[in-house]
Amino acid sequence: MKKFLIGVSGLVMMVGAGFVMAEEYGWDQKNLPAFEDVDTNKDSMISMDEAKASPDLVNAVTNGKPETADDSLKSFFSAAHEQDKDKPYDSPISKEEWEGLTND
Repeated sequence: MKKFLIGVSGLVMMVGAGFVMAEEYGWDQKNLPAFEDVDTNKDSMISMDEAKASPDLVNAVTNGKPETADDSLKSFFSAAHEQDKDKPYDSPISKEEWEGLTND
């Protein structure tokens, strides 16, 4: 019985950790559009203006609540720049930073 409880507790903790990781960033990673689809001017960077103009990106980062777009995009850009804390949140996102966020 004790081993069973330990096993169930471990399973519950793993499932809980999965939910925490999924909520860590607060956006729907599996529905983020491709980098190339958002980089409309093809300069290998995604600006805040390009991000705001992409309905698919806005939908993914707001989880379908477009009224939170500004705050959600700020959070998304800040997370992209996590490795370089000196960058302002609205600095363009490189493809490498994008891939770090999307696991592409």
